[in-house]
Amino acid sequence: MKKNQGQGIGAQLLNALEEKAKAREIKVIRLNSGVQRHEAHQFYEHQGYTSNHSQKRFLKFL
Repeated sequence: MKKNQGQGIGAQLLNALEEKAKAREIKVIRLNSGVQRHEAHQFYEHQGYTSNHSQKRFLKFL
């Protein structure tokens, strides 16, 4: 929600996730984000994540 942005909540959640992952010896965290979510992409980059553009997702609606 826009009203909750900028309060550091997302950064705190990511930090907690990363600490849990390190404790379990997980070596990489993969995040998926919609192609048009530019603000989210900037947030993840600010948190030290990089985009690898290596995957495409395929869907088939029935």
